[in-house]
Amino acid sequence: MFTTVAMKRGALALVLASAVVGAAEANVTIPPDARRTHKCSTGLLRAVEGTSSFHVTLDEYGPESVYVAMRFIDTVGNTLKSQTFHLRRGGTASLDFTGAGLVRVQADVFQLNPNLRGESAILASLSLNGTDIGRFIGPPIWYQFLIACPTIPSVATSLP
Repeated sequence: MFTTVAMKRGALALVLASAVVGAAEANVTIPPDARRTHKCSTGLLRAVEGTSSFHVTLDEYGPESVYVAMRFIDTVGNTLKSQTFHLRRGGTASLDFTGAGLVRVQADVFQLNPNLRGESAILASLSLNGTDIGRFIGPPIWYQFLIACPTIPSVATSLP
């Protein structure tokens, strides 16, 4: 009986781990030949003590995968927290920051073989202390509390 229970738990853990890894791989290096295709950013927001979460999603009609460099930035431009993800079609990357003060968020999206037709959409959202305050939709579509993730022209730059 112990063996059966242990095997079921192990199988469940493997399934859950593969589901999480399948959506976004964290702490990856962006290939030098990748081109920046989208940028999402906000103005300053007041974070009160607690956790702020920044999420970026690649829609299911976009490229097979993208690289996303996400960061929380303070008022003088210092990066408070950052992480780079390899995001597959339909997947979401999330970055959490715990702290208080004025912050802004930024995400740069890179592709190895940019889709020049601009059909893919990068969607982003931000929540401060569990309260959703904004949904960002790109290419540039603005609504109240929305910030665009515009497509960068085909002369997009690669990483320095």
